[in-house]
Amino acid sequence: MSVDEQGYFRYSPDLAAAFLVATDSKGHRAEWRVGDPVAVGGPRITTILVVVAGFIAIAVFFALRNKKKVC
Repeated sequence: MSVDEQGYFRYSPDLAAAFLVATDSKGHRAEWRVGDPVAVGGPRITTILVVVAGFIAIAVFFALRNKKKVC
């Protein structure tokens, strides 16, 4: 099988496939068992909270630094 212009491939559900393997010429390999959930990135809320906490930490740092200079 080959992929389309966007890098996707499709197979017929009538095909008796149980395990799919994709490889490329650079040695990369991906495996997927039919019926297994598709892996997605981690929860976005965690990333958002970490970024917001970082901004808050930077703001507190500069606020305290400026407070010491004024006194």
